[in-house]
Amino acid sequence: MAKIRKLNARDTLTGGADTDYFQLLYTEFVPEPVDPGEPPVPVPTGDYIVDFVKGTDFFFLEGITFEQLGFQNITLTVGGVATNSTRIYVLPTEVGIPISQAETLAVVQGVRQFNASHFVFEVVEPI
Repeated sequence: MAKIRKLNARDTLTGGADTDYFQLLYTEFVPEPVDPGEPPVPVPTGDYIVDFVKGTDFFFLEGITFEQLGFQNITLTVGGVATNSTRIYVLPTEVGIPISQAETLAVVQGVRQFNASHFVFEVVEPI
């Protein structure tokens, strides 16, 4: 039976042997342009996911579409070990906002090149 795991910001989650659905938190964070002399607005850091298996595990998202996501290949160093990983973030909609100020949904250790088949989206209708 598949498991749905609700994640809060900055959770570390390890997938199991069965199919896992990792529910990513989308907060609708609105980045602000950097104002010289002012501290930057803290950006959501997202969740840290290990043992994600393509074709077996999936991400679950509400209120956003695949086209609104960006993917950044990064090298993540944990405990002195560097691993190719991917940062999943929400593409900024405002001109001039760097991706470093975009809402991060997750950092996935050891996996690169995601596509829409790795995601399950739930459309949220406005009230």
